[in-house]
Amino acid sequence: MFALPIRTITGASTAVCIVGAAVIAAAVLDEILQMLLLARFIELGSKRKEALFDKIGAPLWTLSAKIEVAFALGVISNEARLAAHFIRDVRNKFAHQIEALSFDHPDIAEIIEKRTLPSAKKVFSTNRERFLGTIKAIVAALYETLAADIRIRSVEETHEAHFARIIVEDMKAATR
Repeated sequence: MFALPIRTITGASTAVCIVGAAVIAAAVLDEILQMLLLARFIELGSKRKEALFDKIGAPLWTLSAKIEVAFALGVISNEARLAAHFIRDVRNKFAHQIEALSFDHPDIAEIIEKRTLPSAKKVFSTNRERFLGTIKAIVAALYETLAADIRIRSVEETHEAHFARIIVEDMKAATR
């Protein structure tokens, strides 16, 4: 299910433009987090979705906001939150530099050294491998979460019998 985004990220990383790997990785992460949040939220119409995600300055317009709200809703773990911010920070470093950078540039290497999870440091030896390994792992985990039924439901749906009983009691009390 997640093979296409992973191939896209990996393909960009082996192409001439290394910046593409970081930018595409963050774009894939951003899209998956939006899908997860929409799966968690109550059903929203297109205007509500646009107001939350798409308009400049919308509450969930930035990747950082999506990461933090996904964590606050319990959709992602703290480890996933930290990994997502790591991807975002590497993307930002690449995207906001005029000079050509690589995963071994001191500014990028410092982020990768400080923020790569210890488990990834054991498995991957180069900065490029650590970055790509992190994005592959988080994308796989997020797609797995997306497969779960995580939508927030109204009280009427979750406690139908209790809700109905209260309404009936209120109606009886009103007719007395």
